[in-house]
Amino acid sequence: MKTTTSCLLAAAALCGAVSSRAATVHLEDIVASPVAVNNFELAPATLATTWSEQGIRATQMDGAPASGIWLAAGFGFGARAWYPNGGDNGWTRLTLDSGDNFDAVTFFGGSGWLSPPQSMYYELADDGVVVLSGTLAATFTGSWFGFAGGDFDEVRLRASGGVVSSLTDCPSGGAGSPGGTFRCNFAWVDEIQVGAFGTVPEPGSASLVALALLGLRVARRRS
Repeated sequence: MKTTTSCLLAAAALCGAVSSRAATVHLEDIVASPVAVNNFELAPATLATTWSEQGIRATQMDGAPASGIWLAAGFGFGARAWYPNGGDNGWTRLTLDSGDNFDAVTFFGGSGWLSPPQSMYYELADDGVVVLSGTLAATFTGSWFGFAGGDFDEVRLRASGGVVSSLTDCPSGGAGSPGGTFRCNFAWVDEIQVGAFGTVPEPGSASLVALALLGLRVARRRS
């Protein structure tokens, strides 16, 4: 098993402990202090099948649209986000250029399918072997997804209408293109962050924690 991203900043003994954890799924931003971010803002408006930024790579697999990836489609934050133009029959692959395992990875994403219900199917793989998979609710406007555990080096994503249950599933029936070919994947991704696992605190939570600690100190002095 490869080292995790956090191992670059930890002792060898700690790296072994991190890489032995089982993968977990989170529906929130789980990287409080990213060591790298791919927000696609440096990418052109369209490209073929892959883009890397700060060592985080997105690649469209098994059926990228002939018109390529449309990064200026208006999804996510800023001016750019990863989206197969008009949908395709493939899936999106997230990896590190180093080949290392992810300690934790989080991204903002959803489905370009217009009407609910929608879902995003994911697979976490290590050296090509799937270690965890499942289906999560998705929306057109997007939400946060996160995966942690240190035992995977690849995230695979596919989204559409209905309940998507595999990288080849097409429960919505797809959207017909002018040539009559149905498209079954509409997953879009933005703001991919990697680093150590740690949820981002809600606004004001740090102040609340400080007040709580102060209260404990006062109580101890009085006692």
